[in-house]
Amino acid sequence: MKKEALLLSKVLVYTHKDADKNYDKHYSHLQIRIMALAFVIRKLDQTGKLPDNTLNASINARKYPALEDCGTRWLVDIDKEYNLNAKGQVVEIQLWDICNQIIHSHILESAGSQKRAFKYLFFVSDKKKLAGINRILITDFLKLARKVANSQVTKMRTEYDEEKMKWIITRN
Repeated sequence: MKKEALLLSKVLVYTHKDADKNYDKHYSHLQIRIMALAFVIRKLDQTGKLPDNTLNASINARKYPALEDCGTRWLVDIDKEYNLNAKGQVVEIQLWDICNQIIHSHILESAGSQKRAFKYLFFVSDKKKLAGINRILITDFLKLARKVANSQVTKMRTEYDEEKMKWIITRN
């Protein structure tokens, strides 16, 4: 996972001039790395390889409202589905939700700024597409991914819950 984060960070420093000749290649490379990181992070959590609170870490996102339900189609036009001209609402989004929405994405698009070819990540899952699309800084996602890569379970505790009649495992 550290390797994926490192490869992703290399793509983020590209300016428009750097990425111009092979933009599609770099764009695809970026999308694949983001998807791989999201899947690995979620899988590590589901299999108990991370401390329990790791995916509770959150970052600020900007949520843009949906314009209308355009149904399901293979080619998505963000401008027709979401009001990106609106100021957008600042929301806090947990890493677990980010990973789930990326994995089950209706839209997963990266966009640049004046200086960088790739700066922002727009994403929303099929399930949440009518609630609005999220925009985060790719560097913020990368920071969370690095935090996960450096996490490890150092202590486990088990106890039996009489009411639920099952063992509860806590990982720190």
